[in-house]
Amino acid sequence: MHDTTFWRPGRRSLLRTGAATAAAALLPASRAAEGYPARPVTIVVPSAPGGALDLIARRLGQRLGERWNTSVVVENKAGGVGTIGTNAVVRSKPDGHTLLLTNAPLVQVPWLMKLPYDPLTDLSAVAKIADSYSMLAVHRNSPIKTLEEFVATVKAAPGKFSFGSWGPGTSTHLWGLLLSRQAGLDMVHVPYNGAAPMINALLGEQIGCAFVDAGSSRANAASLRFLASVGTRRMADRPELPTLREKGYDGFDQLGWAGLFVPAGVPRALLVQLSESIAQAMQSPELAANVAALAMVPTAMQTDEFTALVRSDHAFWGKVIRELGVTANS
Repeated sequence: MHDTTFWRPGRRSLLRTGAATAAAALLPASRAAEGYPARPVTIVVPSAPGGALDLIARRLGQRLGERWNTSVVVENKAGGVGTIGTNAVVRSKPDGHTLLLTNAPLVQVPWLMKLPYDPLTDLSAVAKIADSYSMLAVHRNSPIKTLEEFVATVKAAPGKFSFGSWGPGTSTHLWGLLLSRQAGLDMVHVPYNGAAPMINALLGEQIGCAFVDAGSSRANAASLRFLASVGTRRMADRPELPTLREKGYDGFDQLGWAGLFVPAGVPRALLVQLSESIAQAMQSPELAANVAALAMVPTAMQTDEFTALVRSDHAFWGKVIRELGVTANS
């Protein structure tokens, strides 16, 4: 879906020549960032309008537009588990005028299907702006009250309990498989096309449990019971909820995240300038409150640290997917 009235990147080859990349790298720092932005900036969101990424992009874009004194337009390019929008940014001109706001599936999907790009070499990480917690949830009507009760209940009925996900190979699927393996559970995987239908199935008690993120489940939290969360520490707004790590389970430390990227080849000076501008915009109490209202945690991780995180998560999810034998059709 397209939602823009401004500049759209022209068609270009996915494989940039070494000469073009080298030429960009040799630009003097002052020249690389001088006069930026020279025209309206586009933030591509690889999902449909109305979701958390879309709402964050529009609010962040407004702040950046005020700082840069130019229009910042959000363009929604949904489809292909985020790959359509991502590929559009990869193919765009590396001048900082096209940004991608995406999340962790960026580094999961490449392990499941052949893509026309490599997220580690065809994109440059600019800044992480939010973290997202996920929780193991059952319906409020369930007699299960704790994680221990959950494990005992599922073990007592092998093959009878189902867990939902928002698609094969997503975090929700992988965490369900990890928990099943480590706790010795036999659960049936039921994939859905996105978080909303998965949560609707959980609310309708069509599935027994699911890992849900705090953002997509916030509107229906009263109808759910949360048993444990991912992450290395307890959620600030749910301090009573234990982490899976506390309960002795491994592989549940990674949080979801939202962050901005540009096509590879953007000069270092401009990359740093963009990162700093975004970090300054995130200091806005209003923008931070907007992000928090979506049940996400505002952060301000800049380019070098975020690059390291992206590479670390890419390697982590690759290891998990290989060990679990997950495919796009699992």
